[in-house]
Amino acid sequence: MNEKFIAAVNGYQAVAADNQTVQTIDRLVSWCKNILMVALLAGAVILLLTDHYLVGCVIKPLTAISHHFRTLTEGKLEKNLDGFGRNDAGQLVPYLGEMQDSLKATFIAIRGSADAIYVGTSEIYAGNNDLSSRTEQQAAALQQTAASMEQLGTTLKRNTDNVHQATRLAEKTTGVAKKGWEMGKELGGALWTVSPPDRIKSLTSPA
Repeated sequence: MNEKFIAAVNGYQAVAADNQTVQTIDRLVSWCKNILMVALLAGAVILLLTDHYLVGCVIKPLTAISHHFRTLTEGKLEKNLDGFGRNDAGQLVPYLGEMQDSLKATFIAIRGSADAIYVGTSEIYAGNNDLSSRTEQQAAALQQTAASMEQLGTTLKRNTDNVHQATRLAEKTTGVAKKGWEMGKELGGALWTVSPPDRIKSLTSPA
């Protein structure tokens, strides 16, 4: 093995010592260097082009879309977003526009419903105020009616008492008149039973 190793080393030295072989190796090394330089330059160019593509077609559109989303969250639905071409970010713009139109329609419907609710609430409030005013007026009228009824009851009670008193006075007057009539009747009968000269004398004599 030692002899084979020494023979291989001697053979390599012999081949390396050949000028043609050295030139071939140098030429291959030069080509490799050139190929590596070209590959390095191509990689740098591809890197620059990729960065430009990412900035122009991805980062800027996504930044604009994020700003537009922020504008929509602030309630500014009138501003539209311009397109970015047929790239991946640009394909999101139509869907974003449809969402914005849907938000506009929803907002308009909500605003119309809110206006209708406000009008209805205002009418209900006005009706409640009117009803409250009428209720207060009716309560005042009922109080006045109750006071009038109370006064009328007092007056009727007084009139009843007066009627009772008048009835008693009429009964007394009737009794007195009846007694007077009976007394007159008795006196007239007594006068007719006496002789005429005595009757005349009784009429002309003082009592």
